Amino acid sequence: MTLEIKAGPVSANLIEQDDWICLENRSGYEVESLVRWAGICAVGGTAIDVGAYTGLFSIIAAKQGCRVIAFEPMPTHVARCRDNFRLNNVEVELHNACVSDAVGEAVIKFNPNVPYLTYGASLIRSTNGSGAGNESKPLNVHSITIDSLGLDQCTAIKIDVERAEPMVLAGARNTLERLKPVLLVEVIGEEEKAAVRTAVPDYDVAAEMDIWNWLMVPK
Repeated sequence: MTLEIKAGPVSANLIEQDDWICLENRSGYEVESLVRWAGICAVGGTAIDVGAYTGLFSIIAAKQGCRVIAFEPMPTHVARCRDNFRLNNVEVELHNACVSDAVGEAVIKFNPNVPYLTYGASLIRSTNGSGAGNESKPLNVHSITIDSLGLDQCTAIKIDVERAEPMVLAGARNTLERLKPVLLVEVIGEEEKAAVRTAVPDYDVAAEMDIWNWLMVPK
């Protein structure tokens, strides 16, 4: 079965099985953030999806005419992304990697015991999704930085990486200074909010959406 999720003038169809987004969408999944993202991506250019999960934000950006570069470290999620991209007939440059402040190898932790595609894989948190800390499992992954992409154009960057957002932003400093993309950043808790503001001092918070997402624009 598939579920259609609307984002302003476009929509994405996701395979429902084990997808946390589809479960959450019953009560409305990041409704305002998706609409804003669709509007930002309507101008075209390059959009980057950091922490793609099963591909929802990538699909919306692609349907709005963007070249999309997506990053997802969990192999199970990468496979589902590919299925969802085919389902929606969109082209996305998909990388099985995490994004941080360094190029090389890294370790993320995730909870293998959740009864769906885990949504909490993180470079920072030792407990992800539901369950106790001793249920977290490490996974060796390749890490890159946004700066290492050497982009000559970038419209927007969405970052949802379970409290590692400041690390992603630290690895994107040159790109942000040169290209000034709009940012959609998940922020969970006051400590992370402060860290995100410190990482991008030349950006303002233009809107707070869906409890923990910030729309950030260059000053």
